Amino acid sequence: MTTGQENQLKGFDLIHKGKIRDIYRYKSNEILIITSDRISAFDFVFNDEIDGKGKILTSLTKYWFRQTKDIIKNHLIDEIPKLENQLLDRAMLAHEARVIPYEAVVRGYLTGSAWNEYQSNQTIGGVNVESGYKEFDALVNPAFTPTTKANIGDKDKPVTFKQMENNLGEDLARQIREYSIKLFEFARNSYKKKGVILVDTKFEFGLDADNKLMLVDEIFTPDCSRFWMKDDVDNKVYNPYDKQIFRNYLLEMNWDNEQMKLSEDIKNKLIDNYEKIYNKIANA
Repeated sequence: MTTGQENQLKGFDLIHKGKIRDIYRYKSNEILIITSDRISAFDFVFNDEIDGKGKILTSLTKYWFRQTKDIIKNHLIDEIPKLENQLLDRAMLAHEARVIPYEAVVRGYLTGSAWNEYQSNQTIGGVNVESGYKEFDALVNPAFTPTTKANIGDKDKPVTFKQMENNLGEDLARQIREYSIKLFEFARNSYKKKGVILVDTKFEFGLDADNKLMLVDEIFTPDCSRFWMKDDVDNKVYNPYDKQIFRNYLLEMNWDNEQMKLSEDIKNKLIDNYEKIYNKIANA
């Protein structure tokens, strides 16, 4: 468990407390990111935690930052921070960045909110899409569907690419879209070789000290991505291996947006599936 640890990190100033990650000043222009075992859903952070979750998210993120560094610069500093041993597995050093207030979502399959939008308007992310798709179909081309990046307690809101372009400027918005799709296609191919389907994912970007774009936060983890198993999909079964398990649990019990104690069953199911994704790709 990480309760209290993230608030009591001796010798470091806490500069931001996120839903899952706590960010400390490490050195000038360097930050220390501690990934807790907290879990959130529907923009609500639960007090109950999932033992071991933070370590898996940290390990997967470091793995993918190393794998994708030739596609785009990221903020990982690949050094071991000077910390107590029990925190090392959930700690990551990073270059500080000015985070761009959008989440760059890329979808490879027609499911979730994209399916709902397609049914209503035959669009995805406000962009017209050809007819004939069915739920769970693979898209011919990955769809870029950005959202705002909300503060804790607020909700991320879908925006069109044009709205993002108007706010950030044409060049920066197009760079974000281009890199997001390149990253998605790279990881999709890597996961596929391991029998895992990368359904969709989201990225966060920032600007470095030289105003250059770089990838930040986390990538291709079960917290920020959705996964199916290829063997399941071949049999028309679409079981999630990601945080969607937890969202479904809350929906099924008609959760009332209040704190609650999580069942041991859902905790075990979540960590088991997170470990499966980790073992398929980063521990292979």
